[in-house]
Amino acid sequence: MNRIGILGPFYPFRGGISNFNYHLYKELSKNYRVFALNYIKLYPKIIFPGKTQYNYKDSPFKMDSIKIFNPQNPFSWNSCAKEILHLDLDHLIVPYWSPIFGMQLGFILKRLKVKKPELNVIAICHNILPHEKIPLQSKIFQYFIKNVDKVVLHSNKEIEKLKKLSPHKKCLKLFHPIYEGFFNEELTKKDACEILKIPVRKNLLFFGHIRKYKGLNILLNTLPLLPKDFFLIIAGEFYEKREKYQKIIDNLNLKDRVAIFDNYISDDEVYIYFKASDVVVLPYLSCTQSGVIPLAYHFNKGIIASRTGGIPEVVEEGKSGVLFKEGDEISLKKAILEFFSKKVEIESFVKEYKKKFSWKYYTEKLISS
Repeated sequence: MNRIGILGPFYPFRGGISNFNYHLYKELSKNYRVFALNYIKLYPKIIFPGKTQYNYKDSPFKMDSIKIFNPQNPFSWNSCAKEILHLDLDHLIVPYWSPIFGMQLGFILKRLKVKKPELNVIAICHNILPHEKIPLQSKIFQYFIKNVDKVVLHSNKEIEKLKKLSPHKKCLKLFHPIYEGFFNEELTKKDACEILKIPVRKNLLFFGHIRKYKGLNILLNTLPLLPKDFFLIIAGEFYEKREKYQKIIDNLNLKDRVAIFDNYISDDEVYIYFKASDVVVLPYLSCTQSGVIPLAYHFNKGIIASRTGGIPEVVEEGKSGVLFKEGDEISLKKAILEFFSKKVEIESFVKEYKKKFSWKYYTEKLISS
């Protein structure tokens, strides 16, 4: 039986990458001997914009792991490589999403390839380059990728970036699979709204960390253009100043049409926000791909999103959602109204369409292709 290691953050680290790794581990474990090789520490506190990097609540993604990698301690990198070699792996899967960890991972992979050149190293790149620029980001990625045998990407836009930075590197495009296993998924919209203490209206959901590139200001500016029975739920931790958005809400007199849940939404609470909503809106100004989309599909929710990055590859126009021109409030208004005119048909389509995003298909291609 093949032995596979996944070197990335797992529980108790919070967030999409940790959840992704859990699902990947769970599916691969059905056919292989798999080792969850966890980080000891993640981001240095000085650069982390959120309140905490951990989720110690009753997460559905709680699991055991081997704490092996401390990116903040250079003296531990060589010992990390030695421990991985001791496991005698056939495949090592390394998620990559930020150049903050690129040099450390590149160092470890170099050591591994010197000692065991036959080790098959697979990098799953959620973002080749970060949303906010970091000095030497391209050089760091090239260093990381040097000892990788295959790169897995989730959109054609990311493939284009890879071809520019490493033209001859083997790559594979796979759609981001759908997260599963959230709590109490039979909750009704009415019950969810009661829990959140919000009205039962045509509820739009903006979900995830609030960052400049996600275009929340565009969505807020669009809300006054819609009938008053439209309501906006903002659920996520602010990674920039909340006052910027609060000013828009105040100036447009939207306080009775917007509810803000300014905190990281833990795994055991995610279902409440999706159940309280009619549709998920992604007014992104730029992006590569989004983990929010498969999450929405999991809850059978349609998508309203800007036509940018890899989004059009996973949102079927007029079928699983409605797309609009990024940064354009009028275009977004039309998309929202169009969605609600097709809501029943879109949700019916999503129930079948989401089968395309299975973890079984993803892991089979990941190892065999």
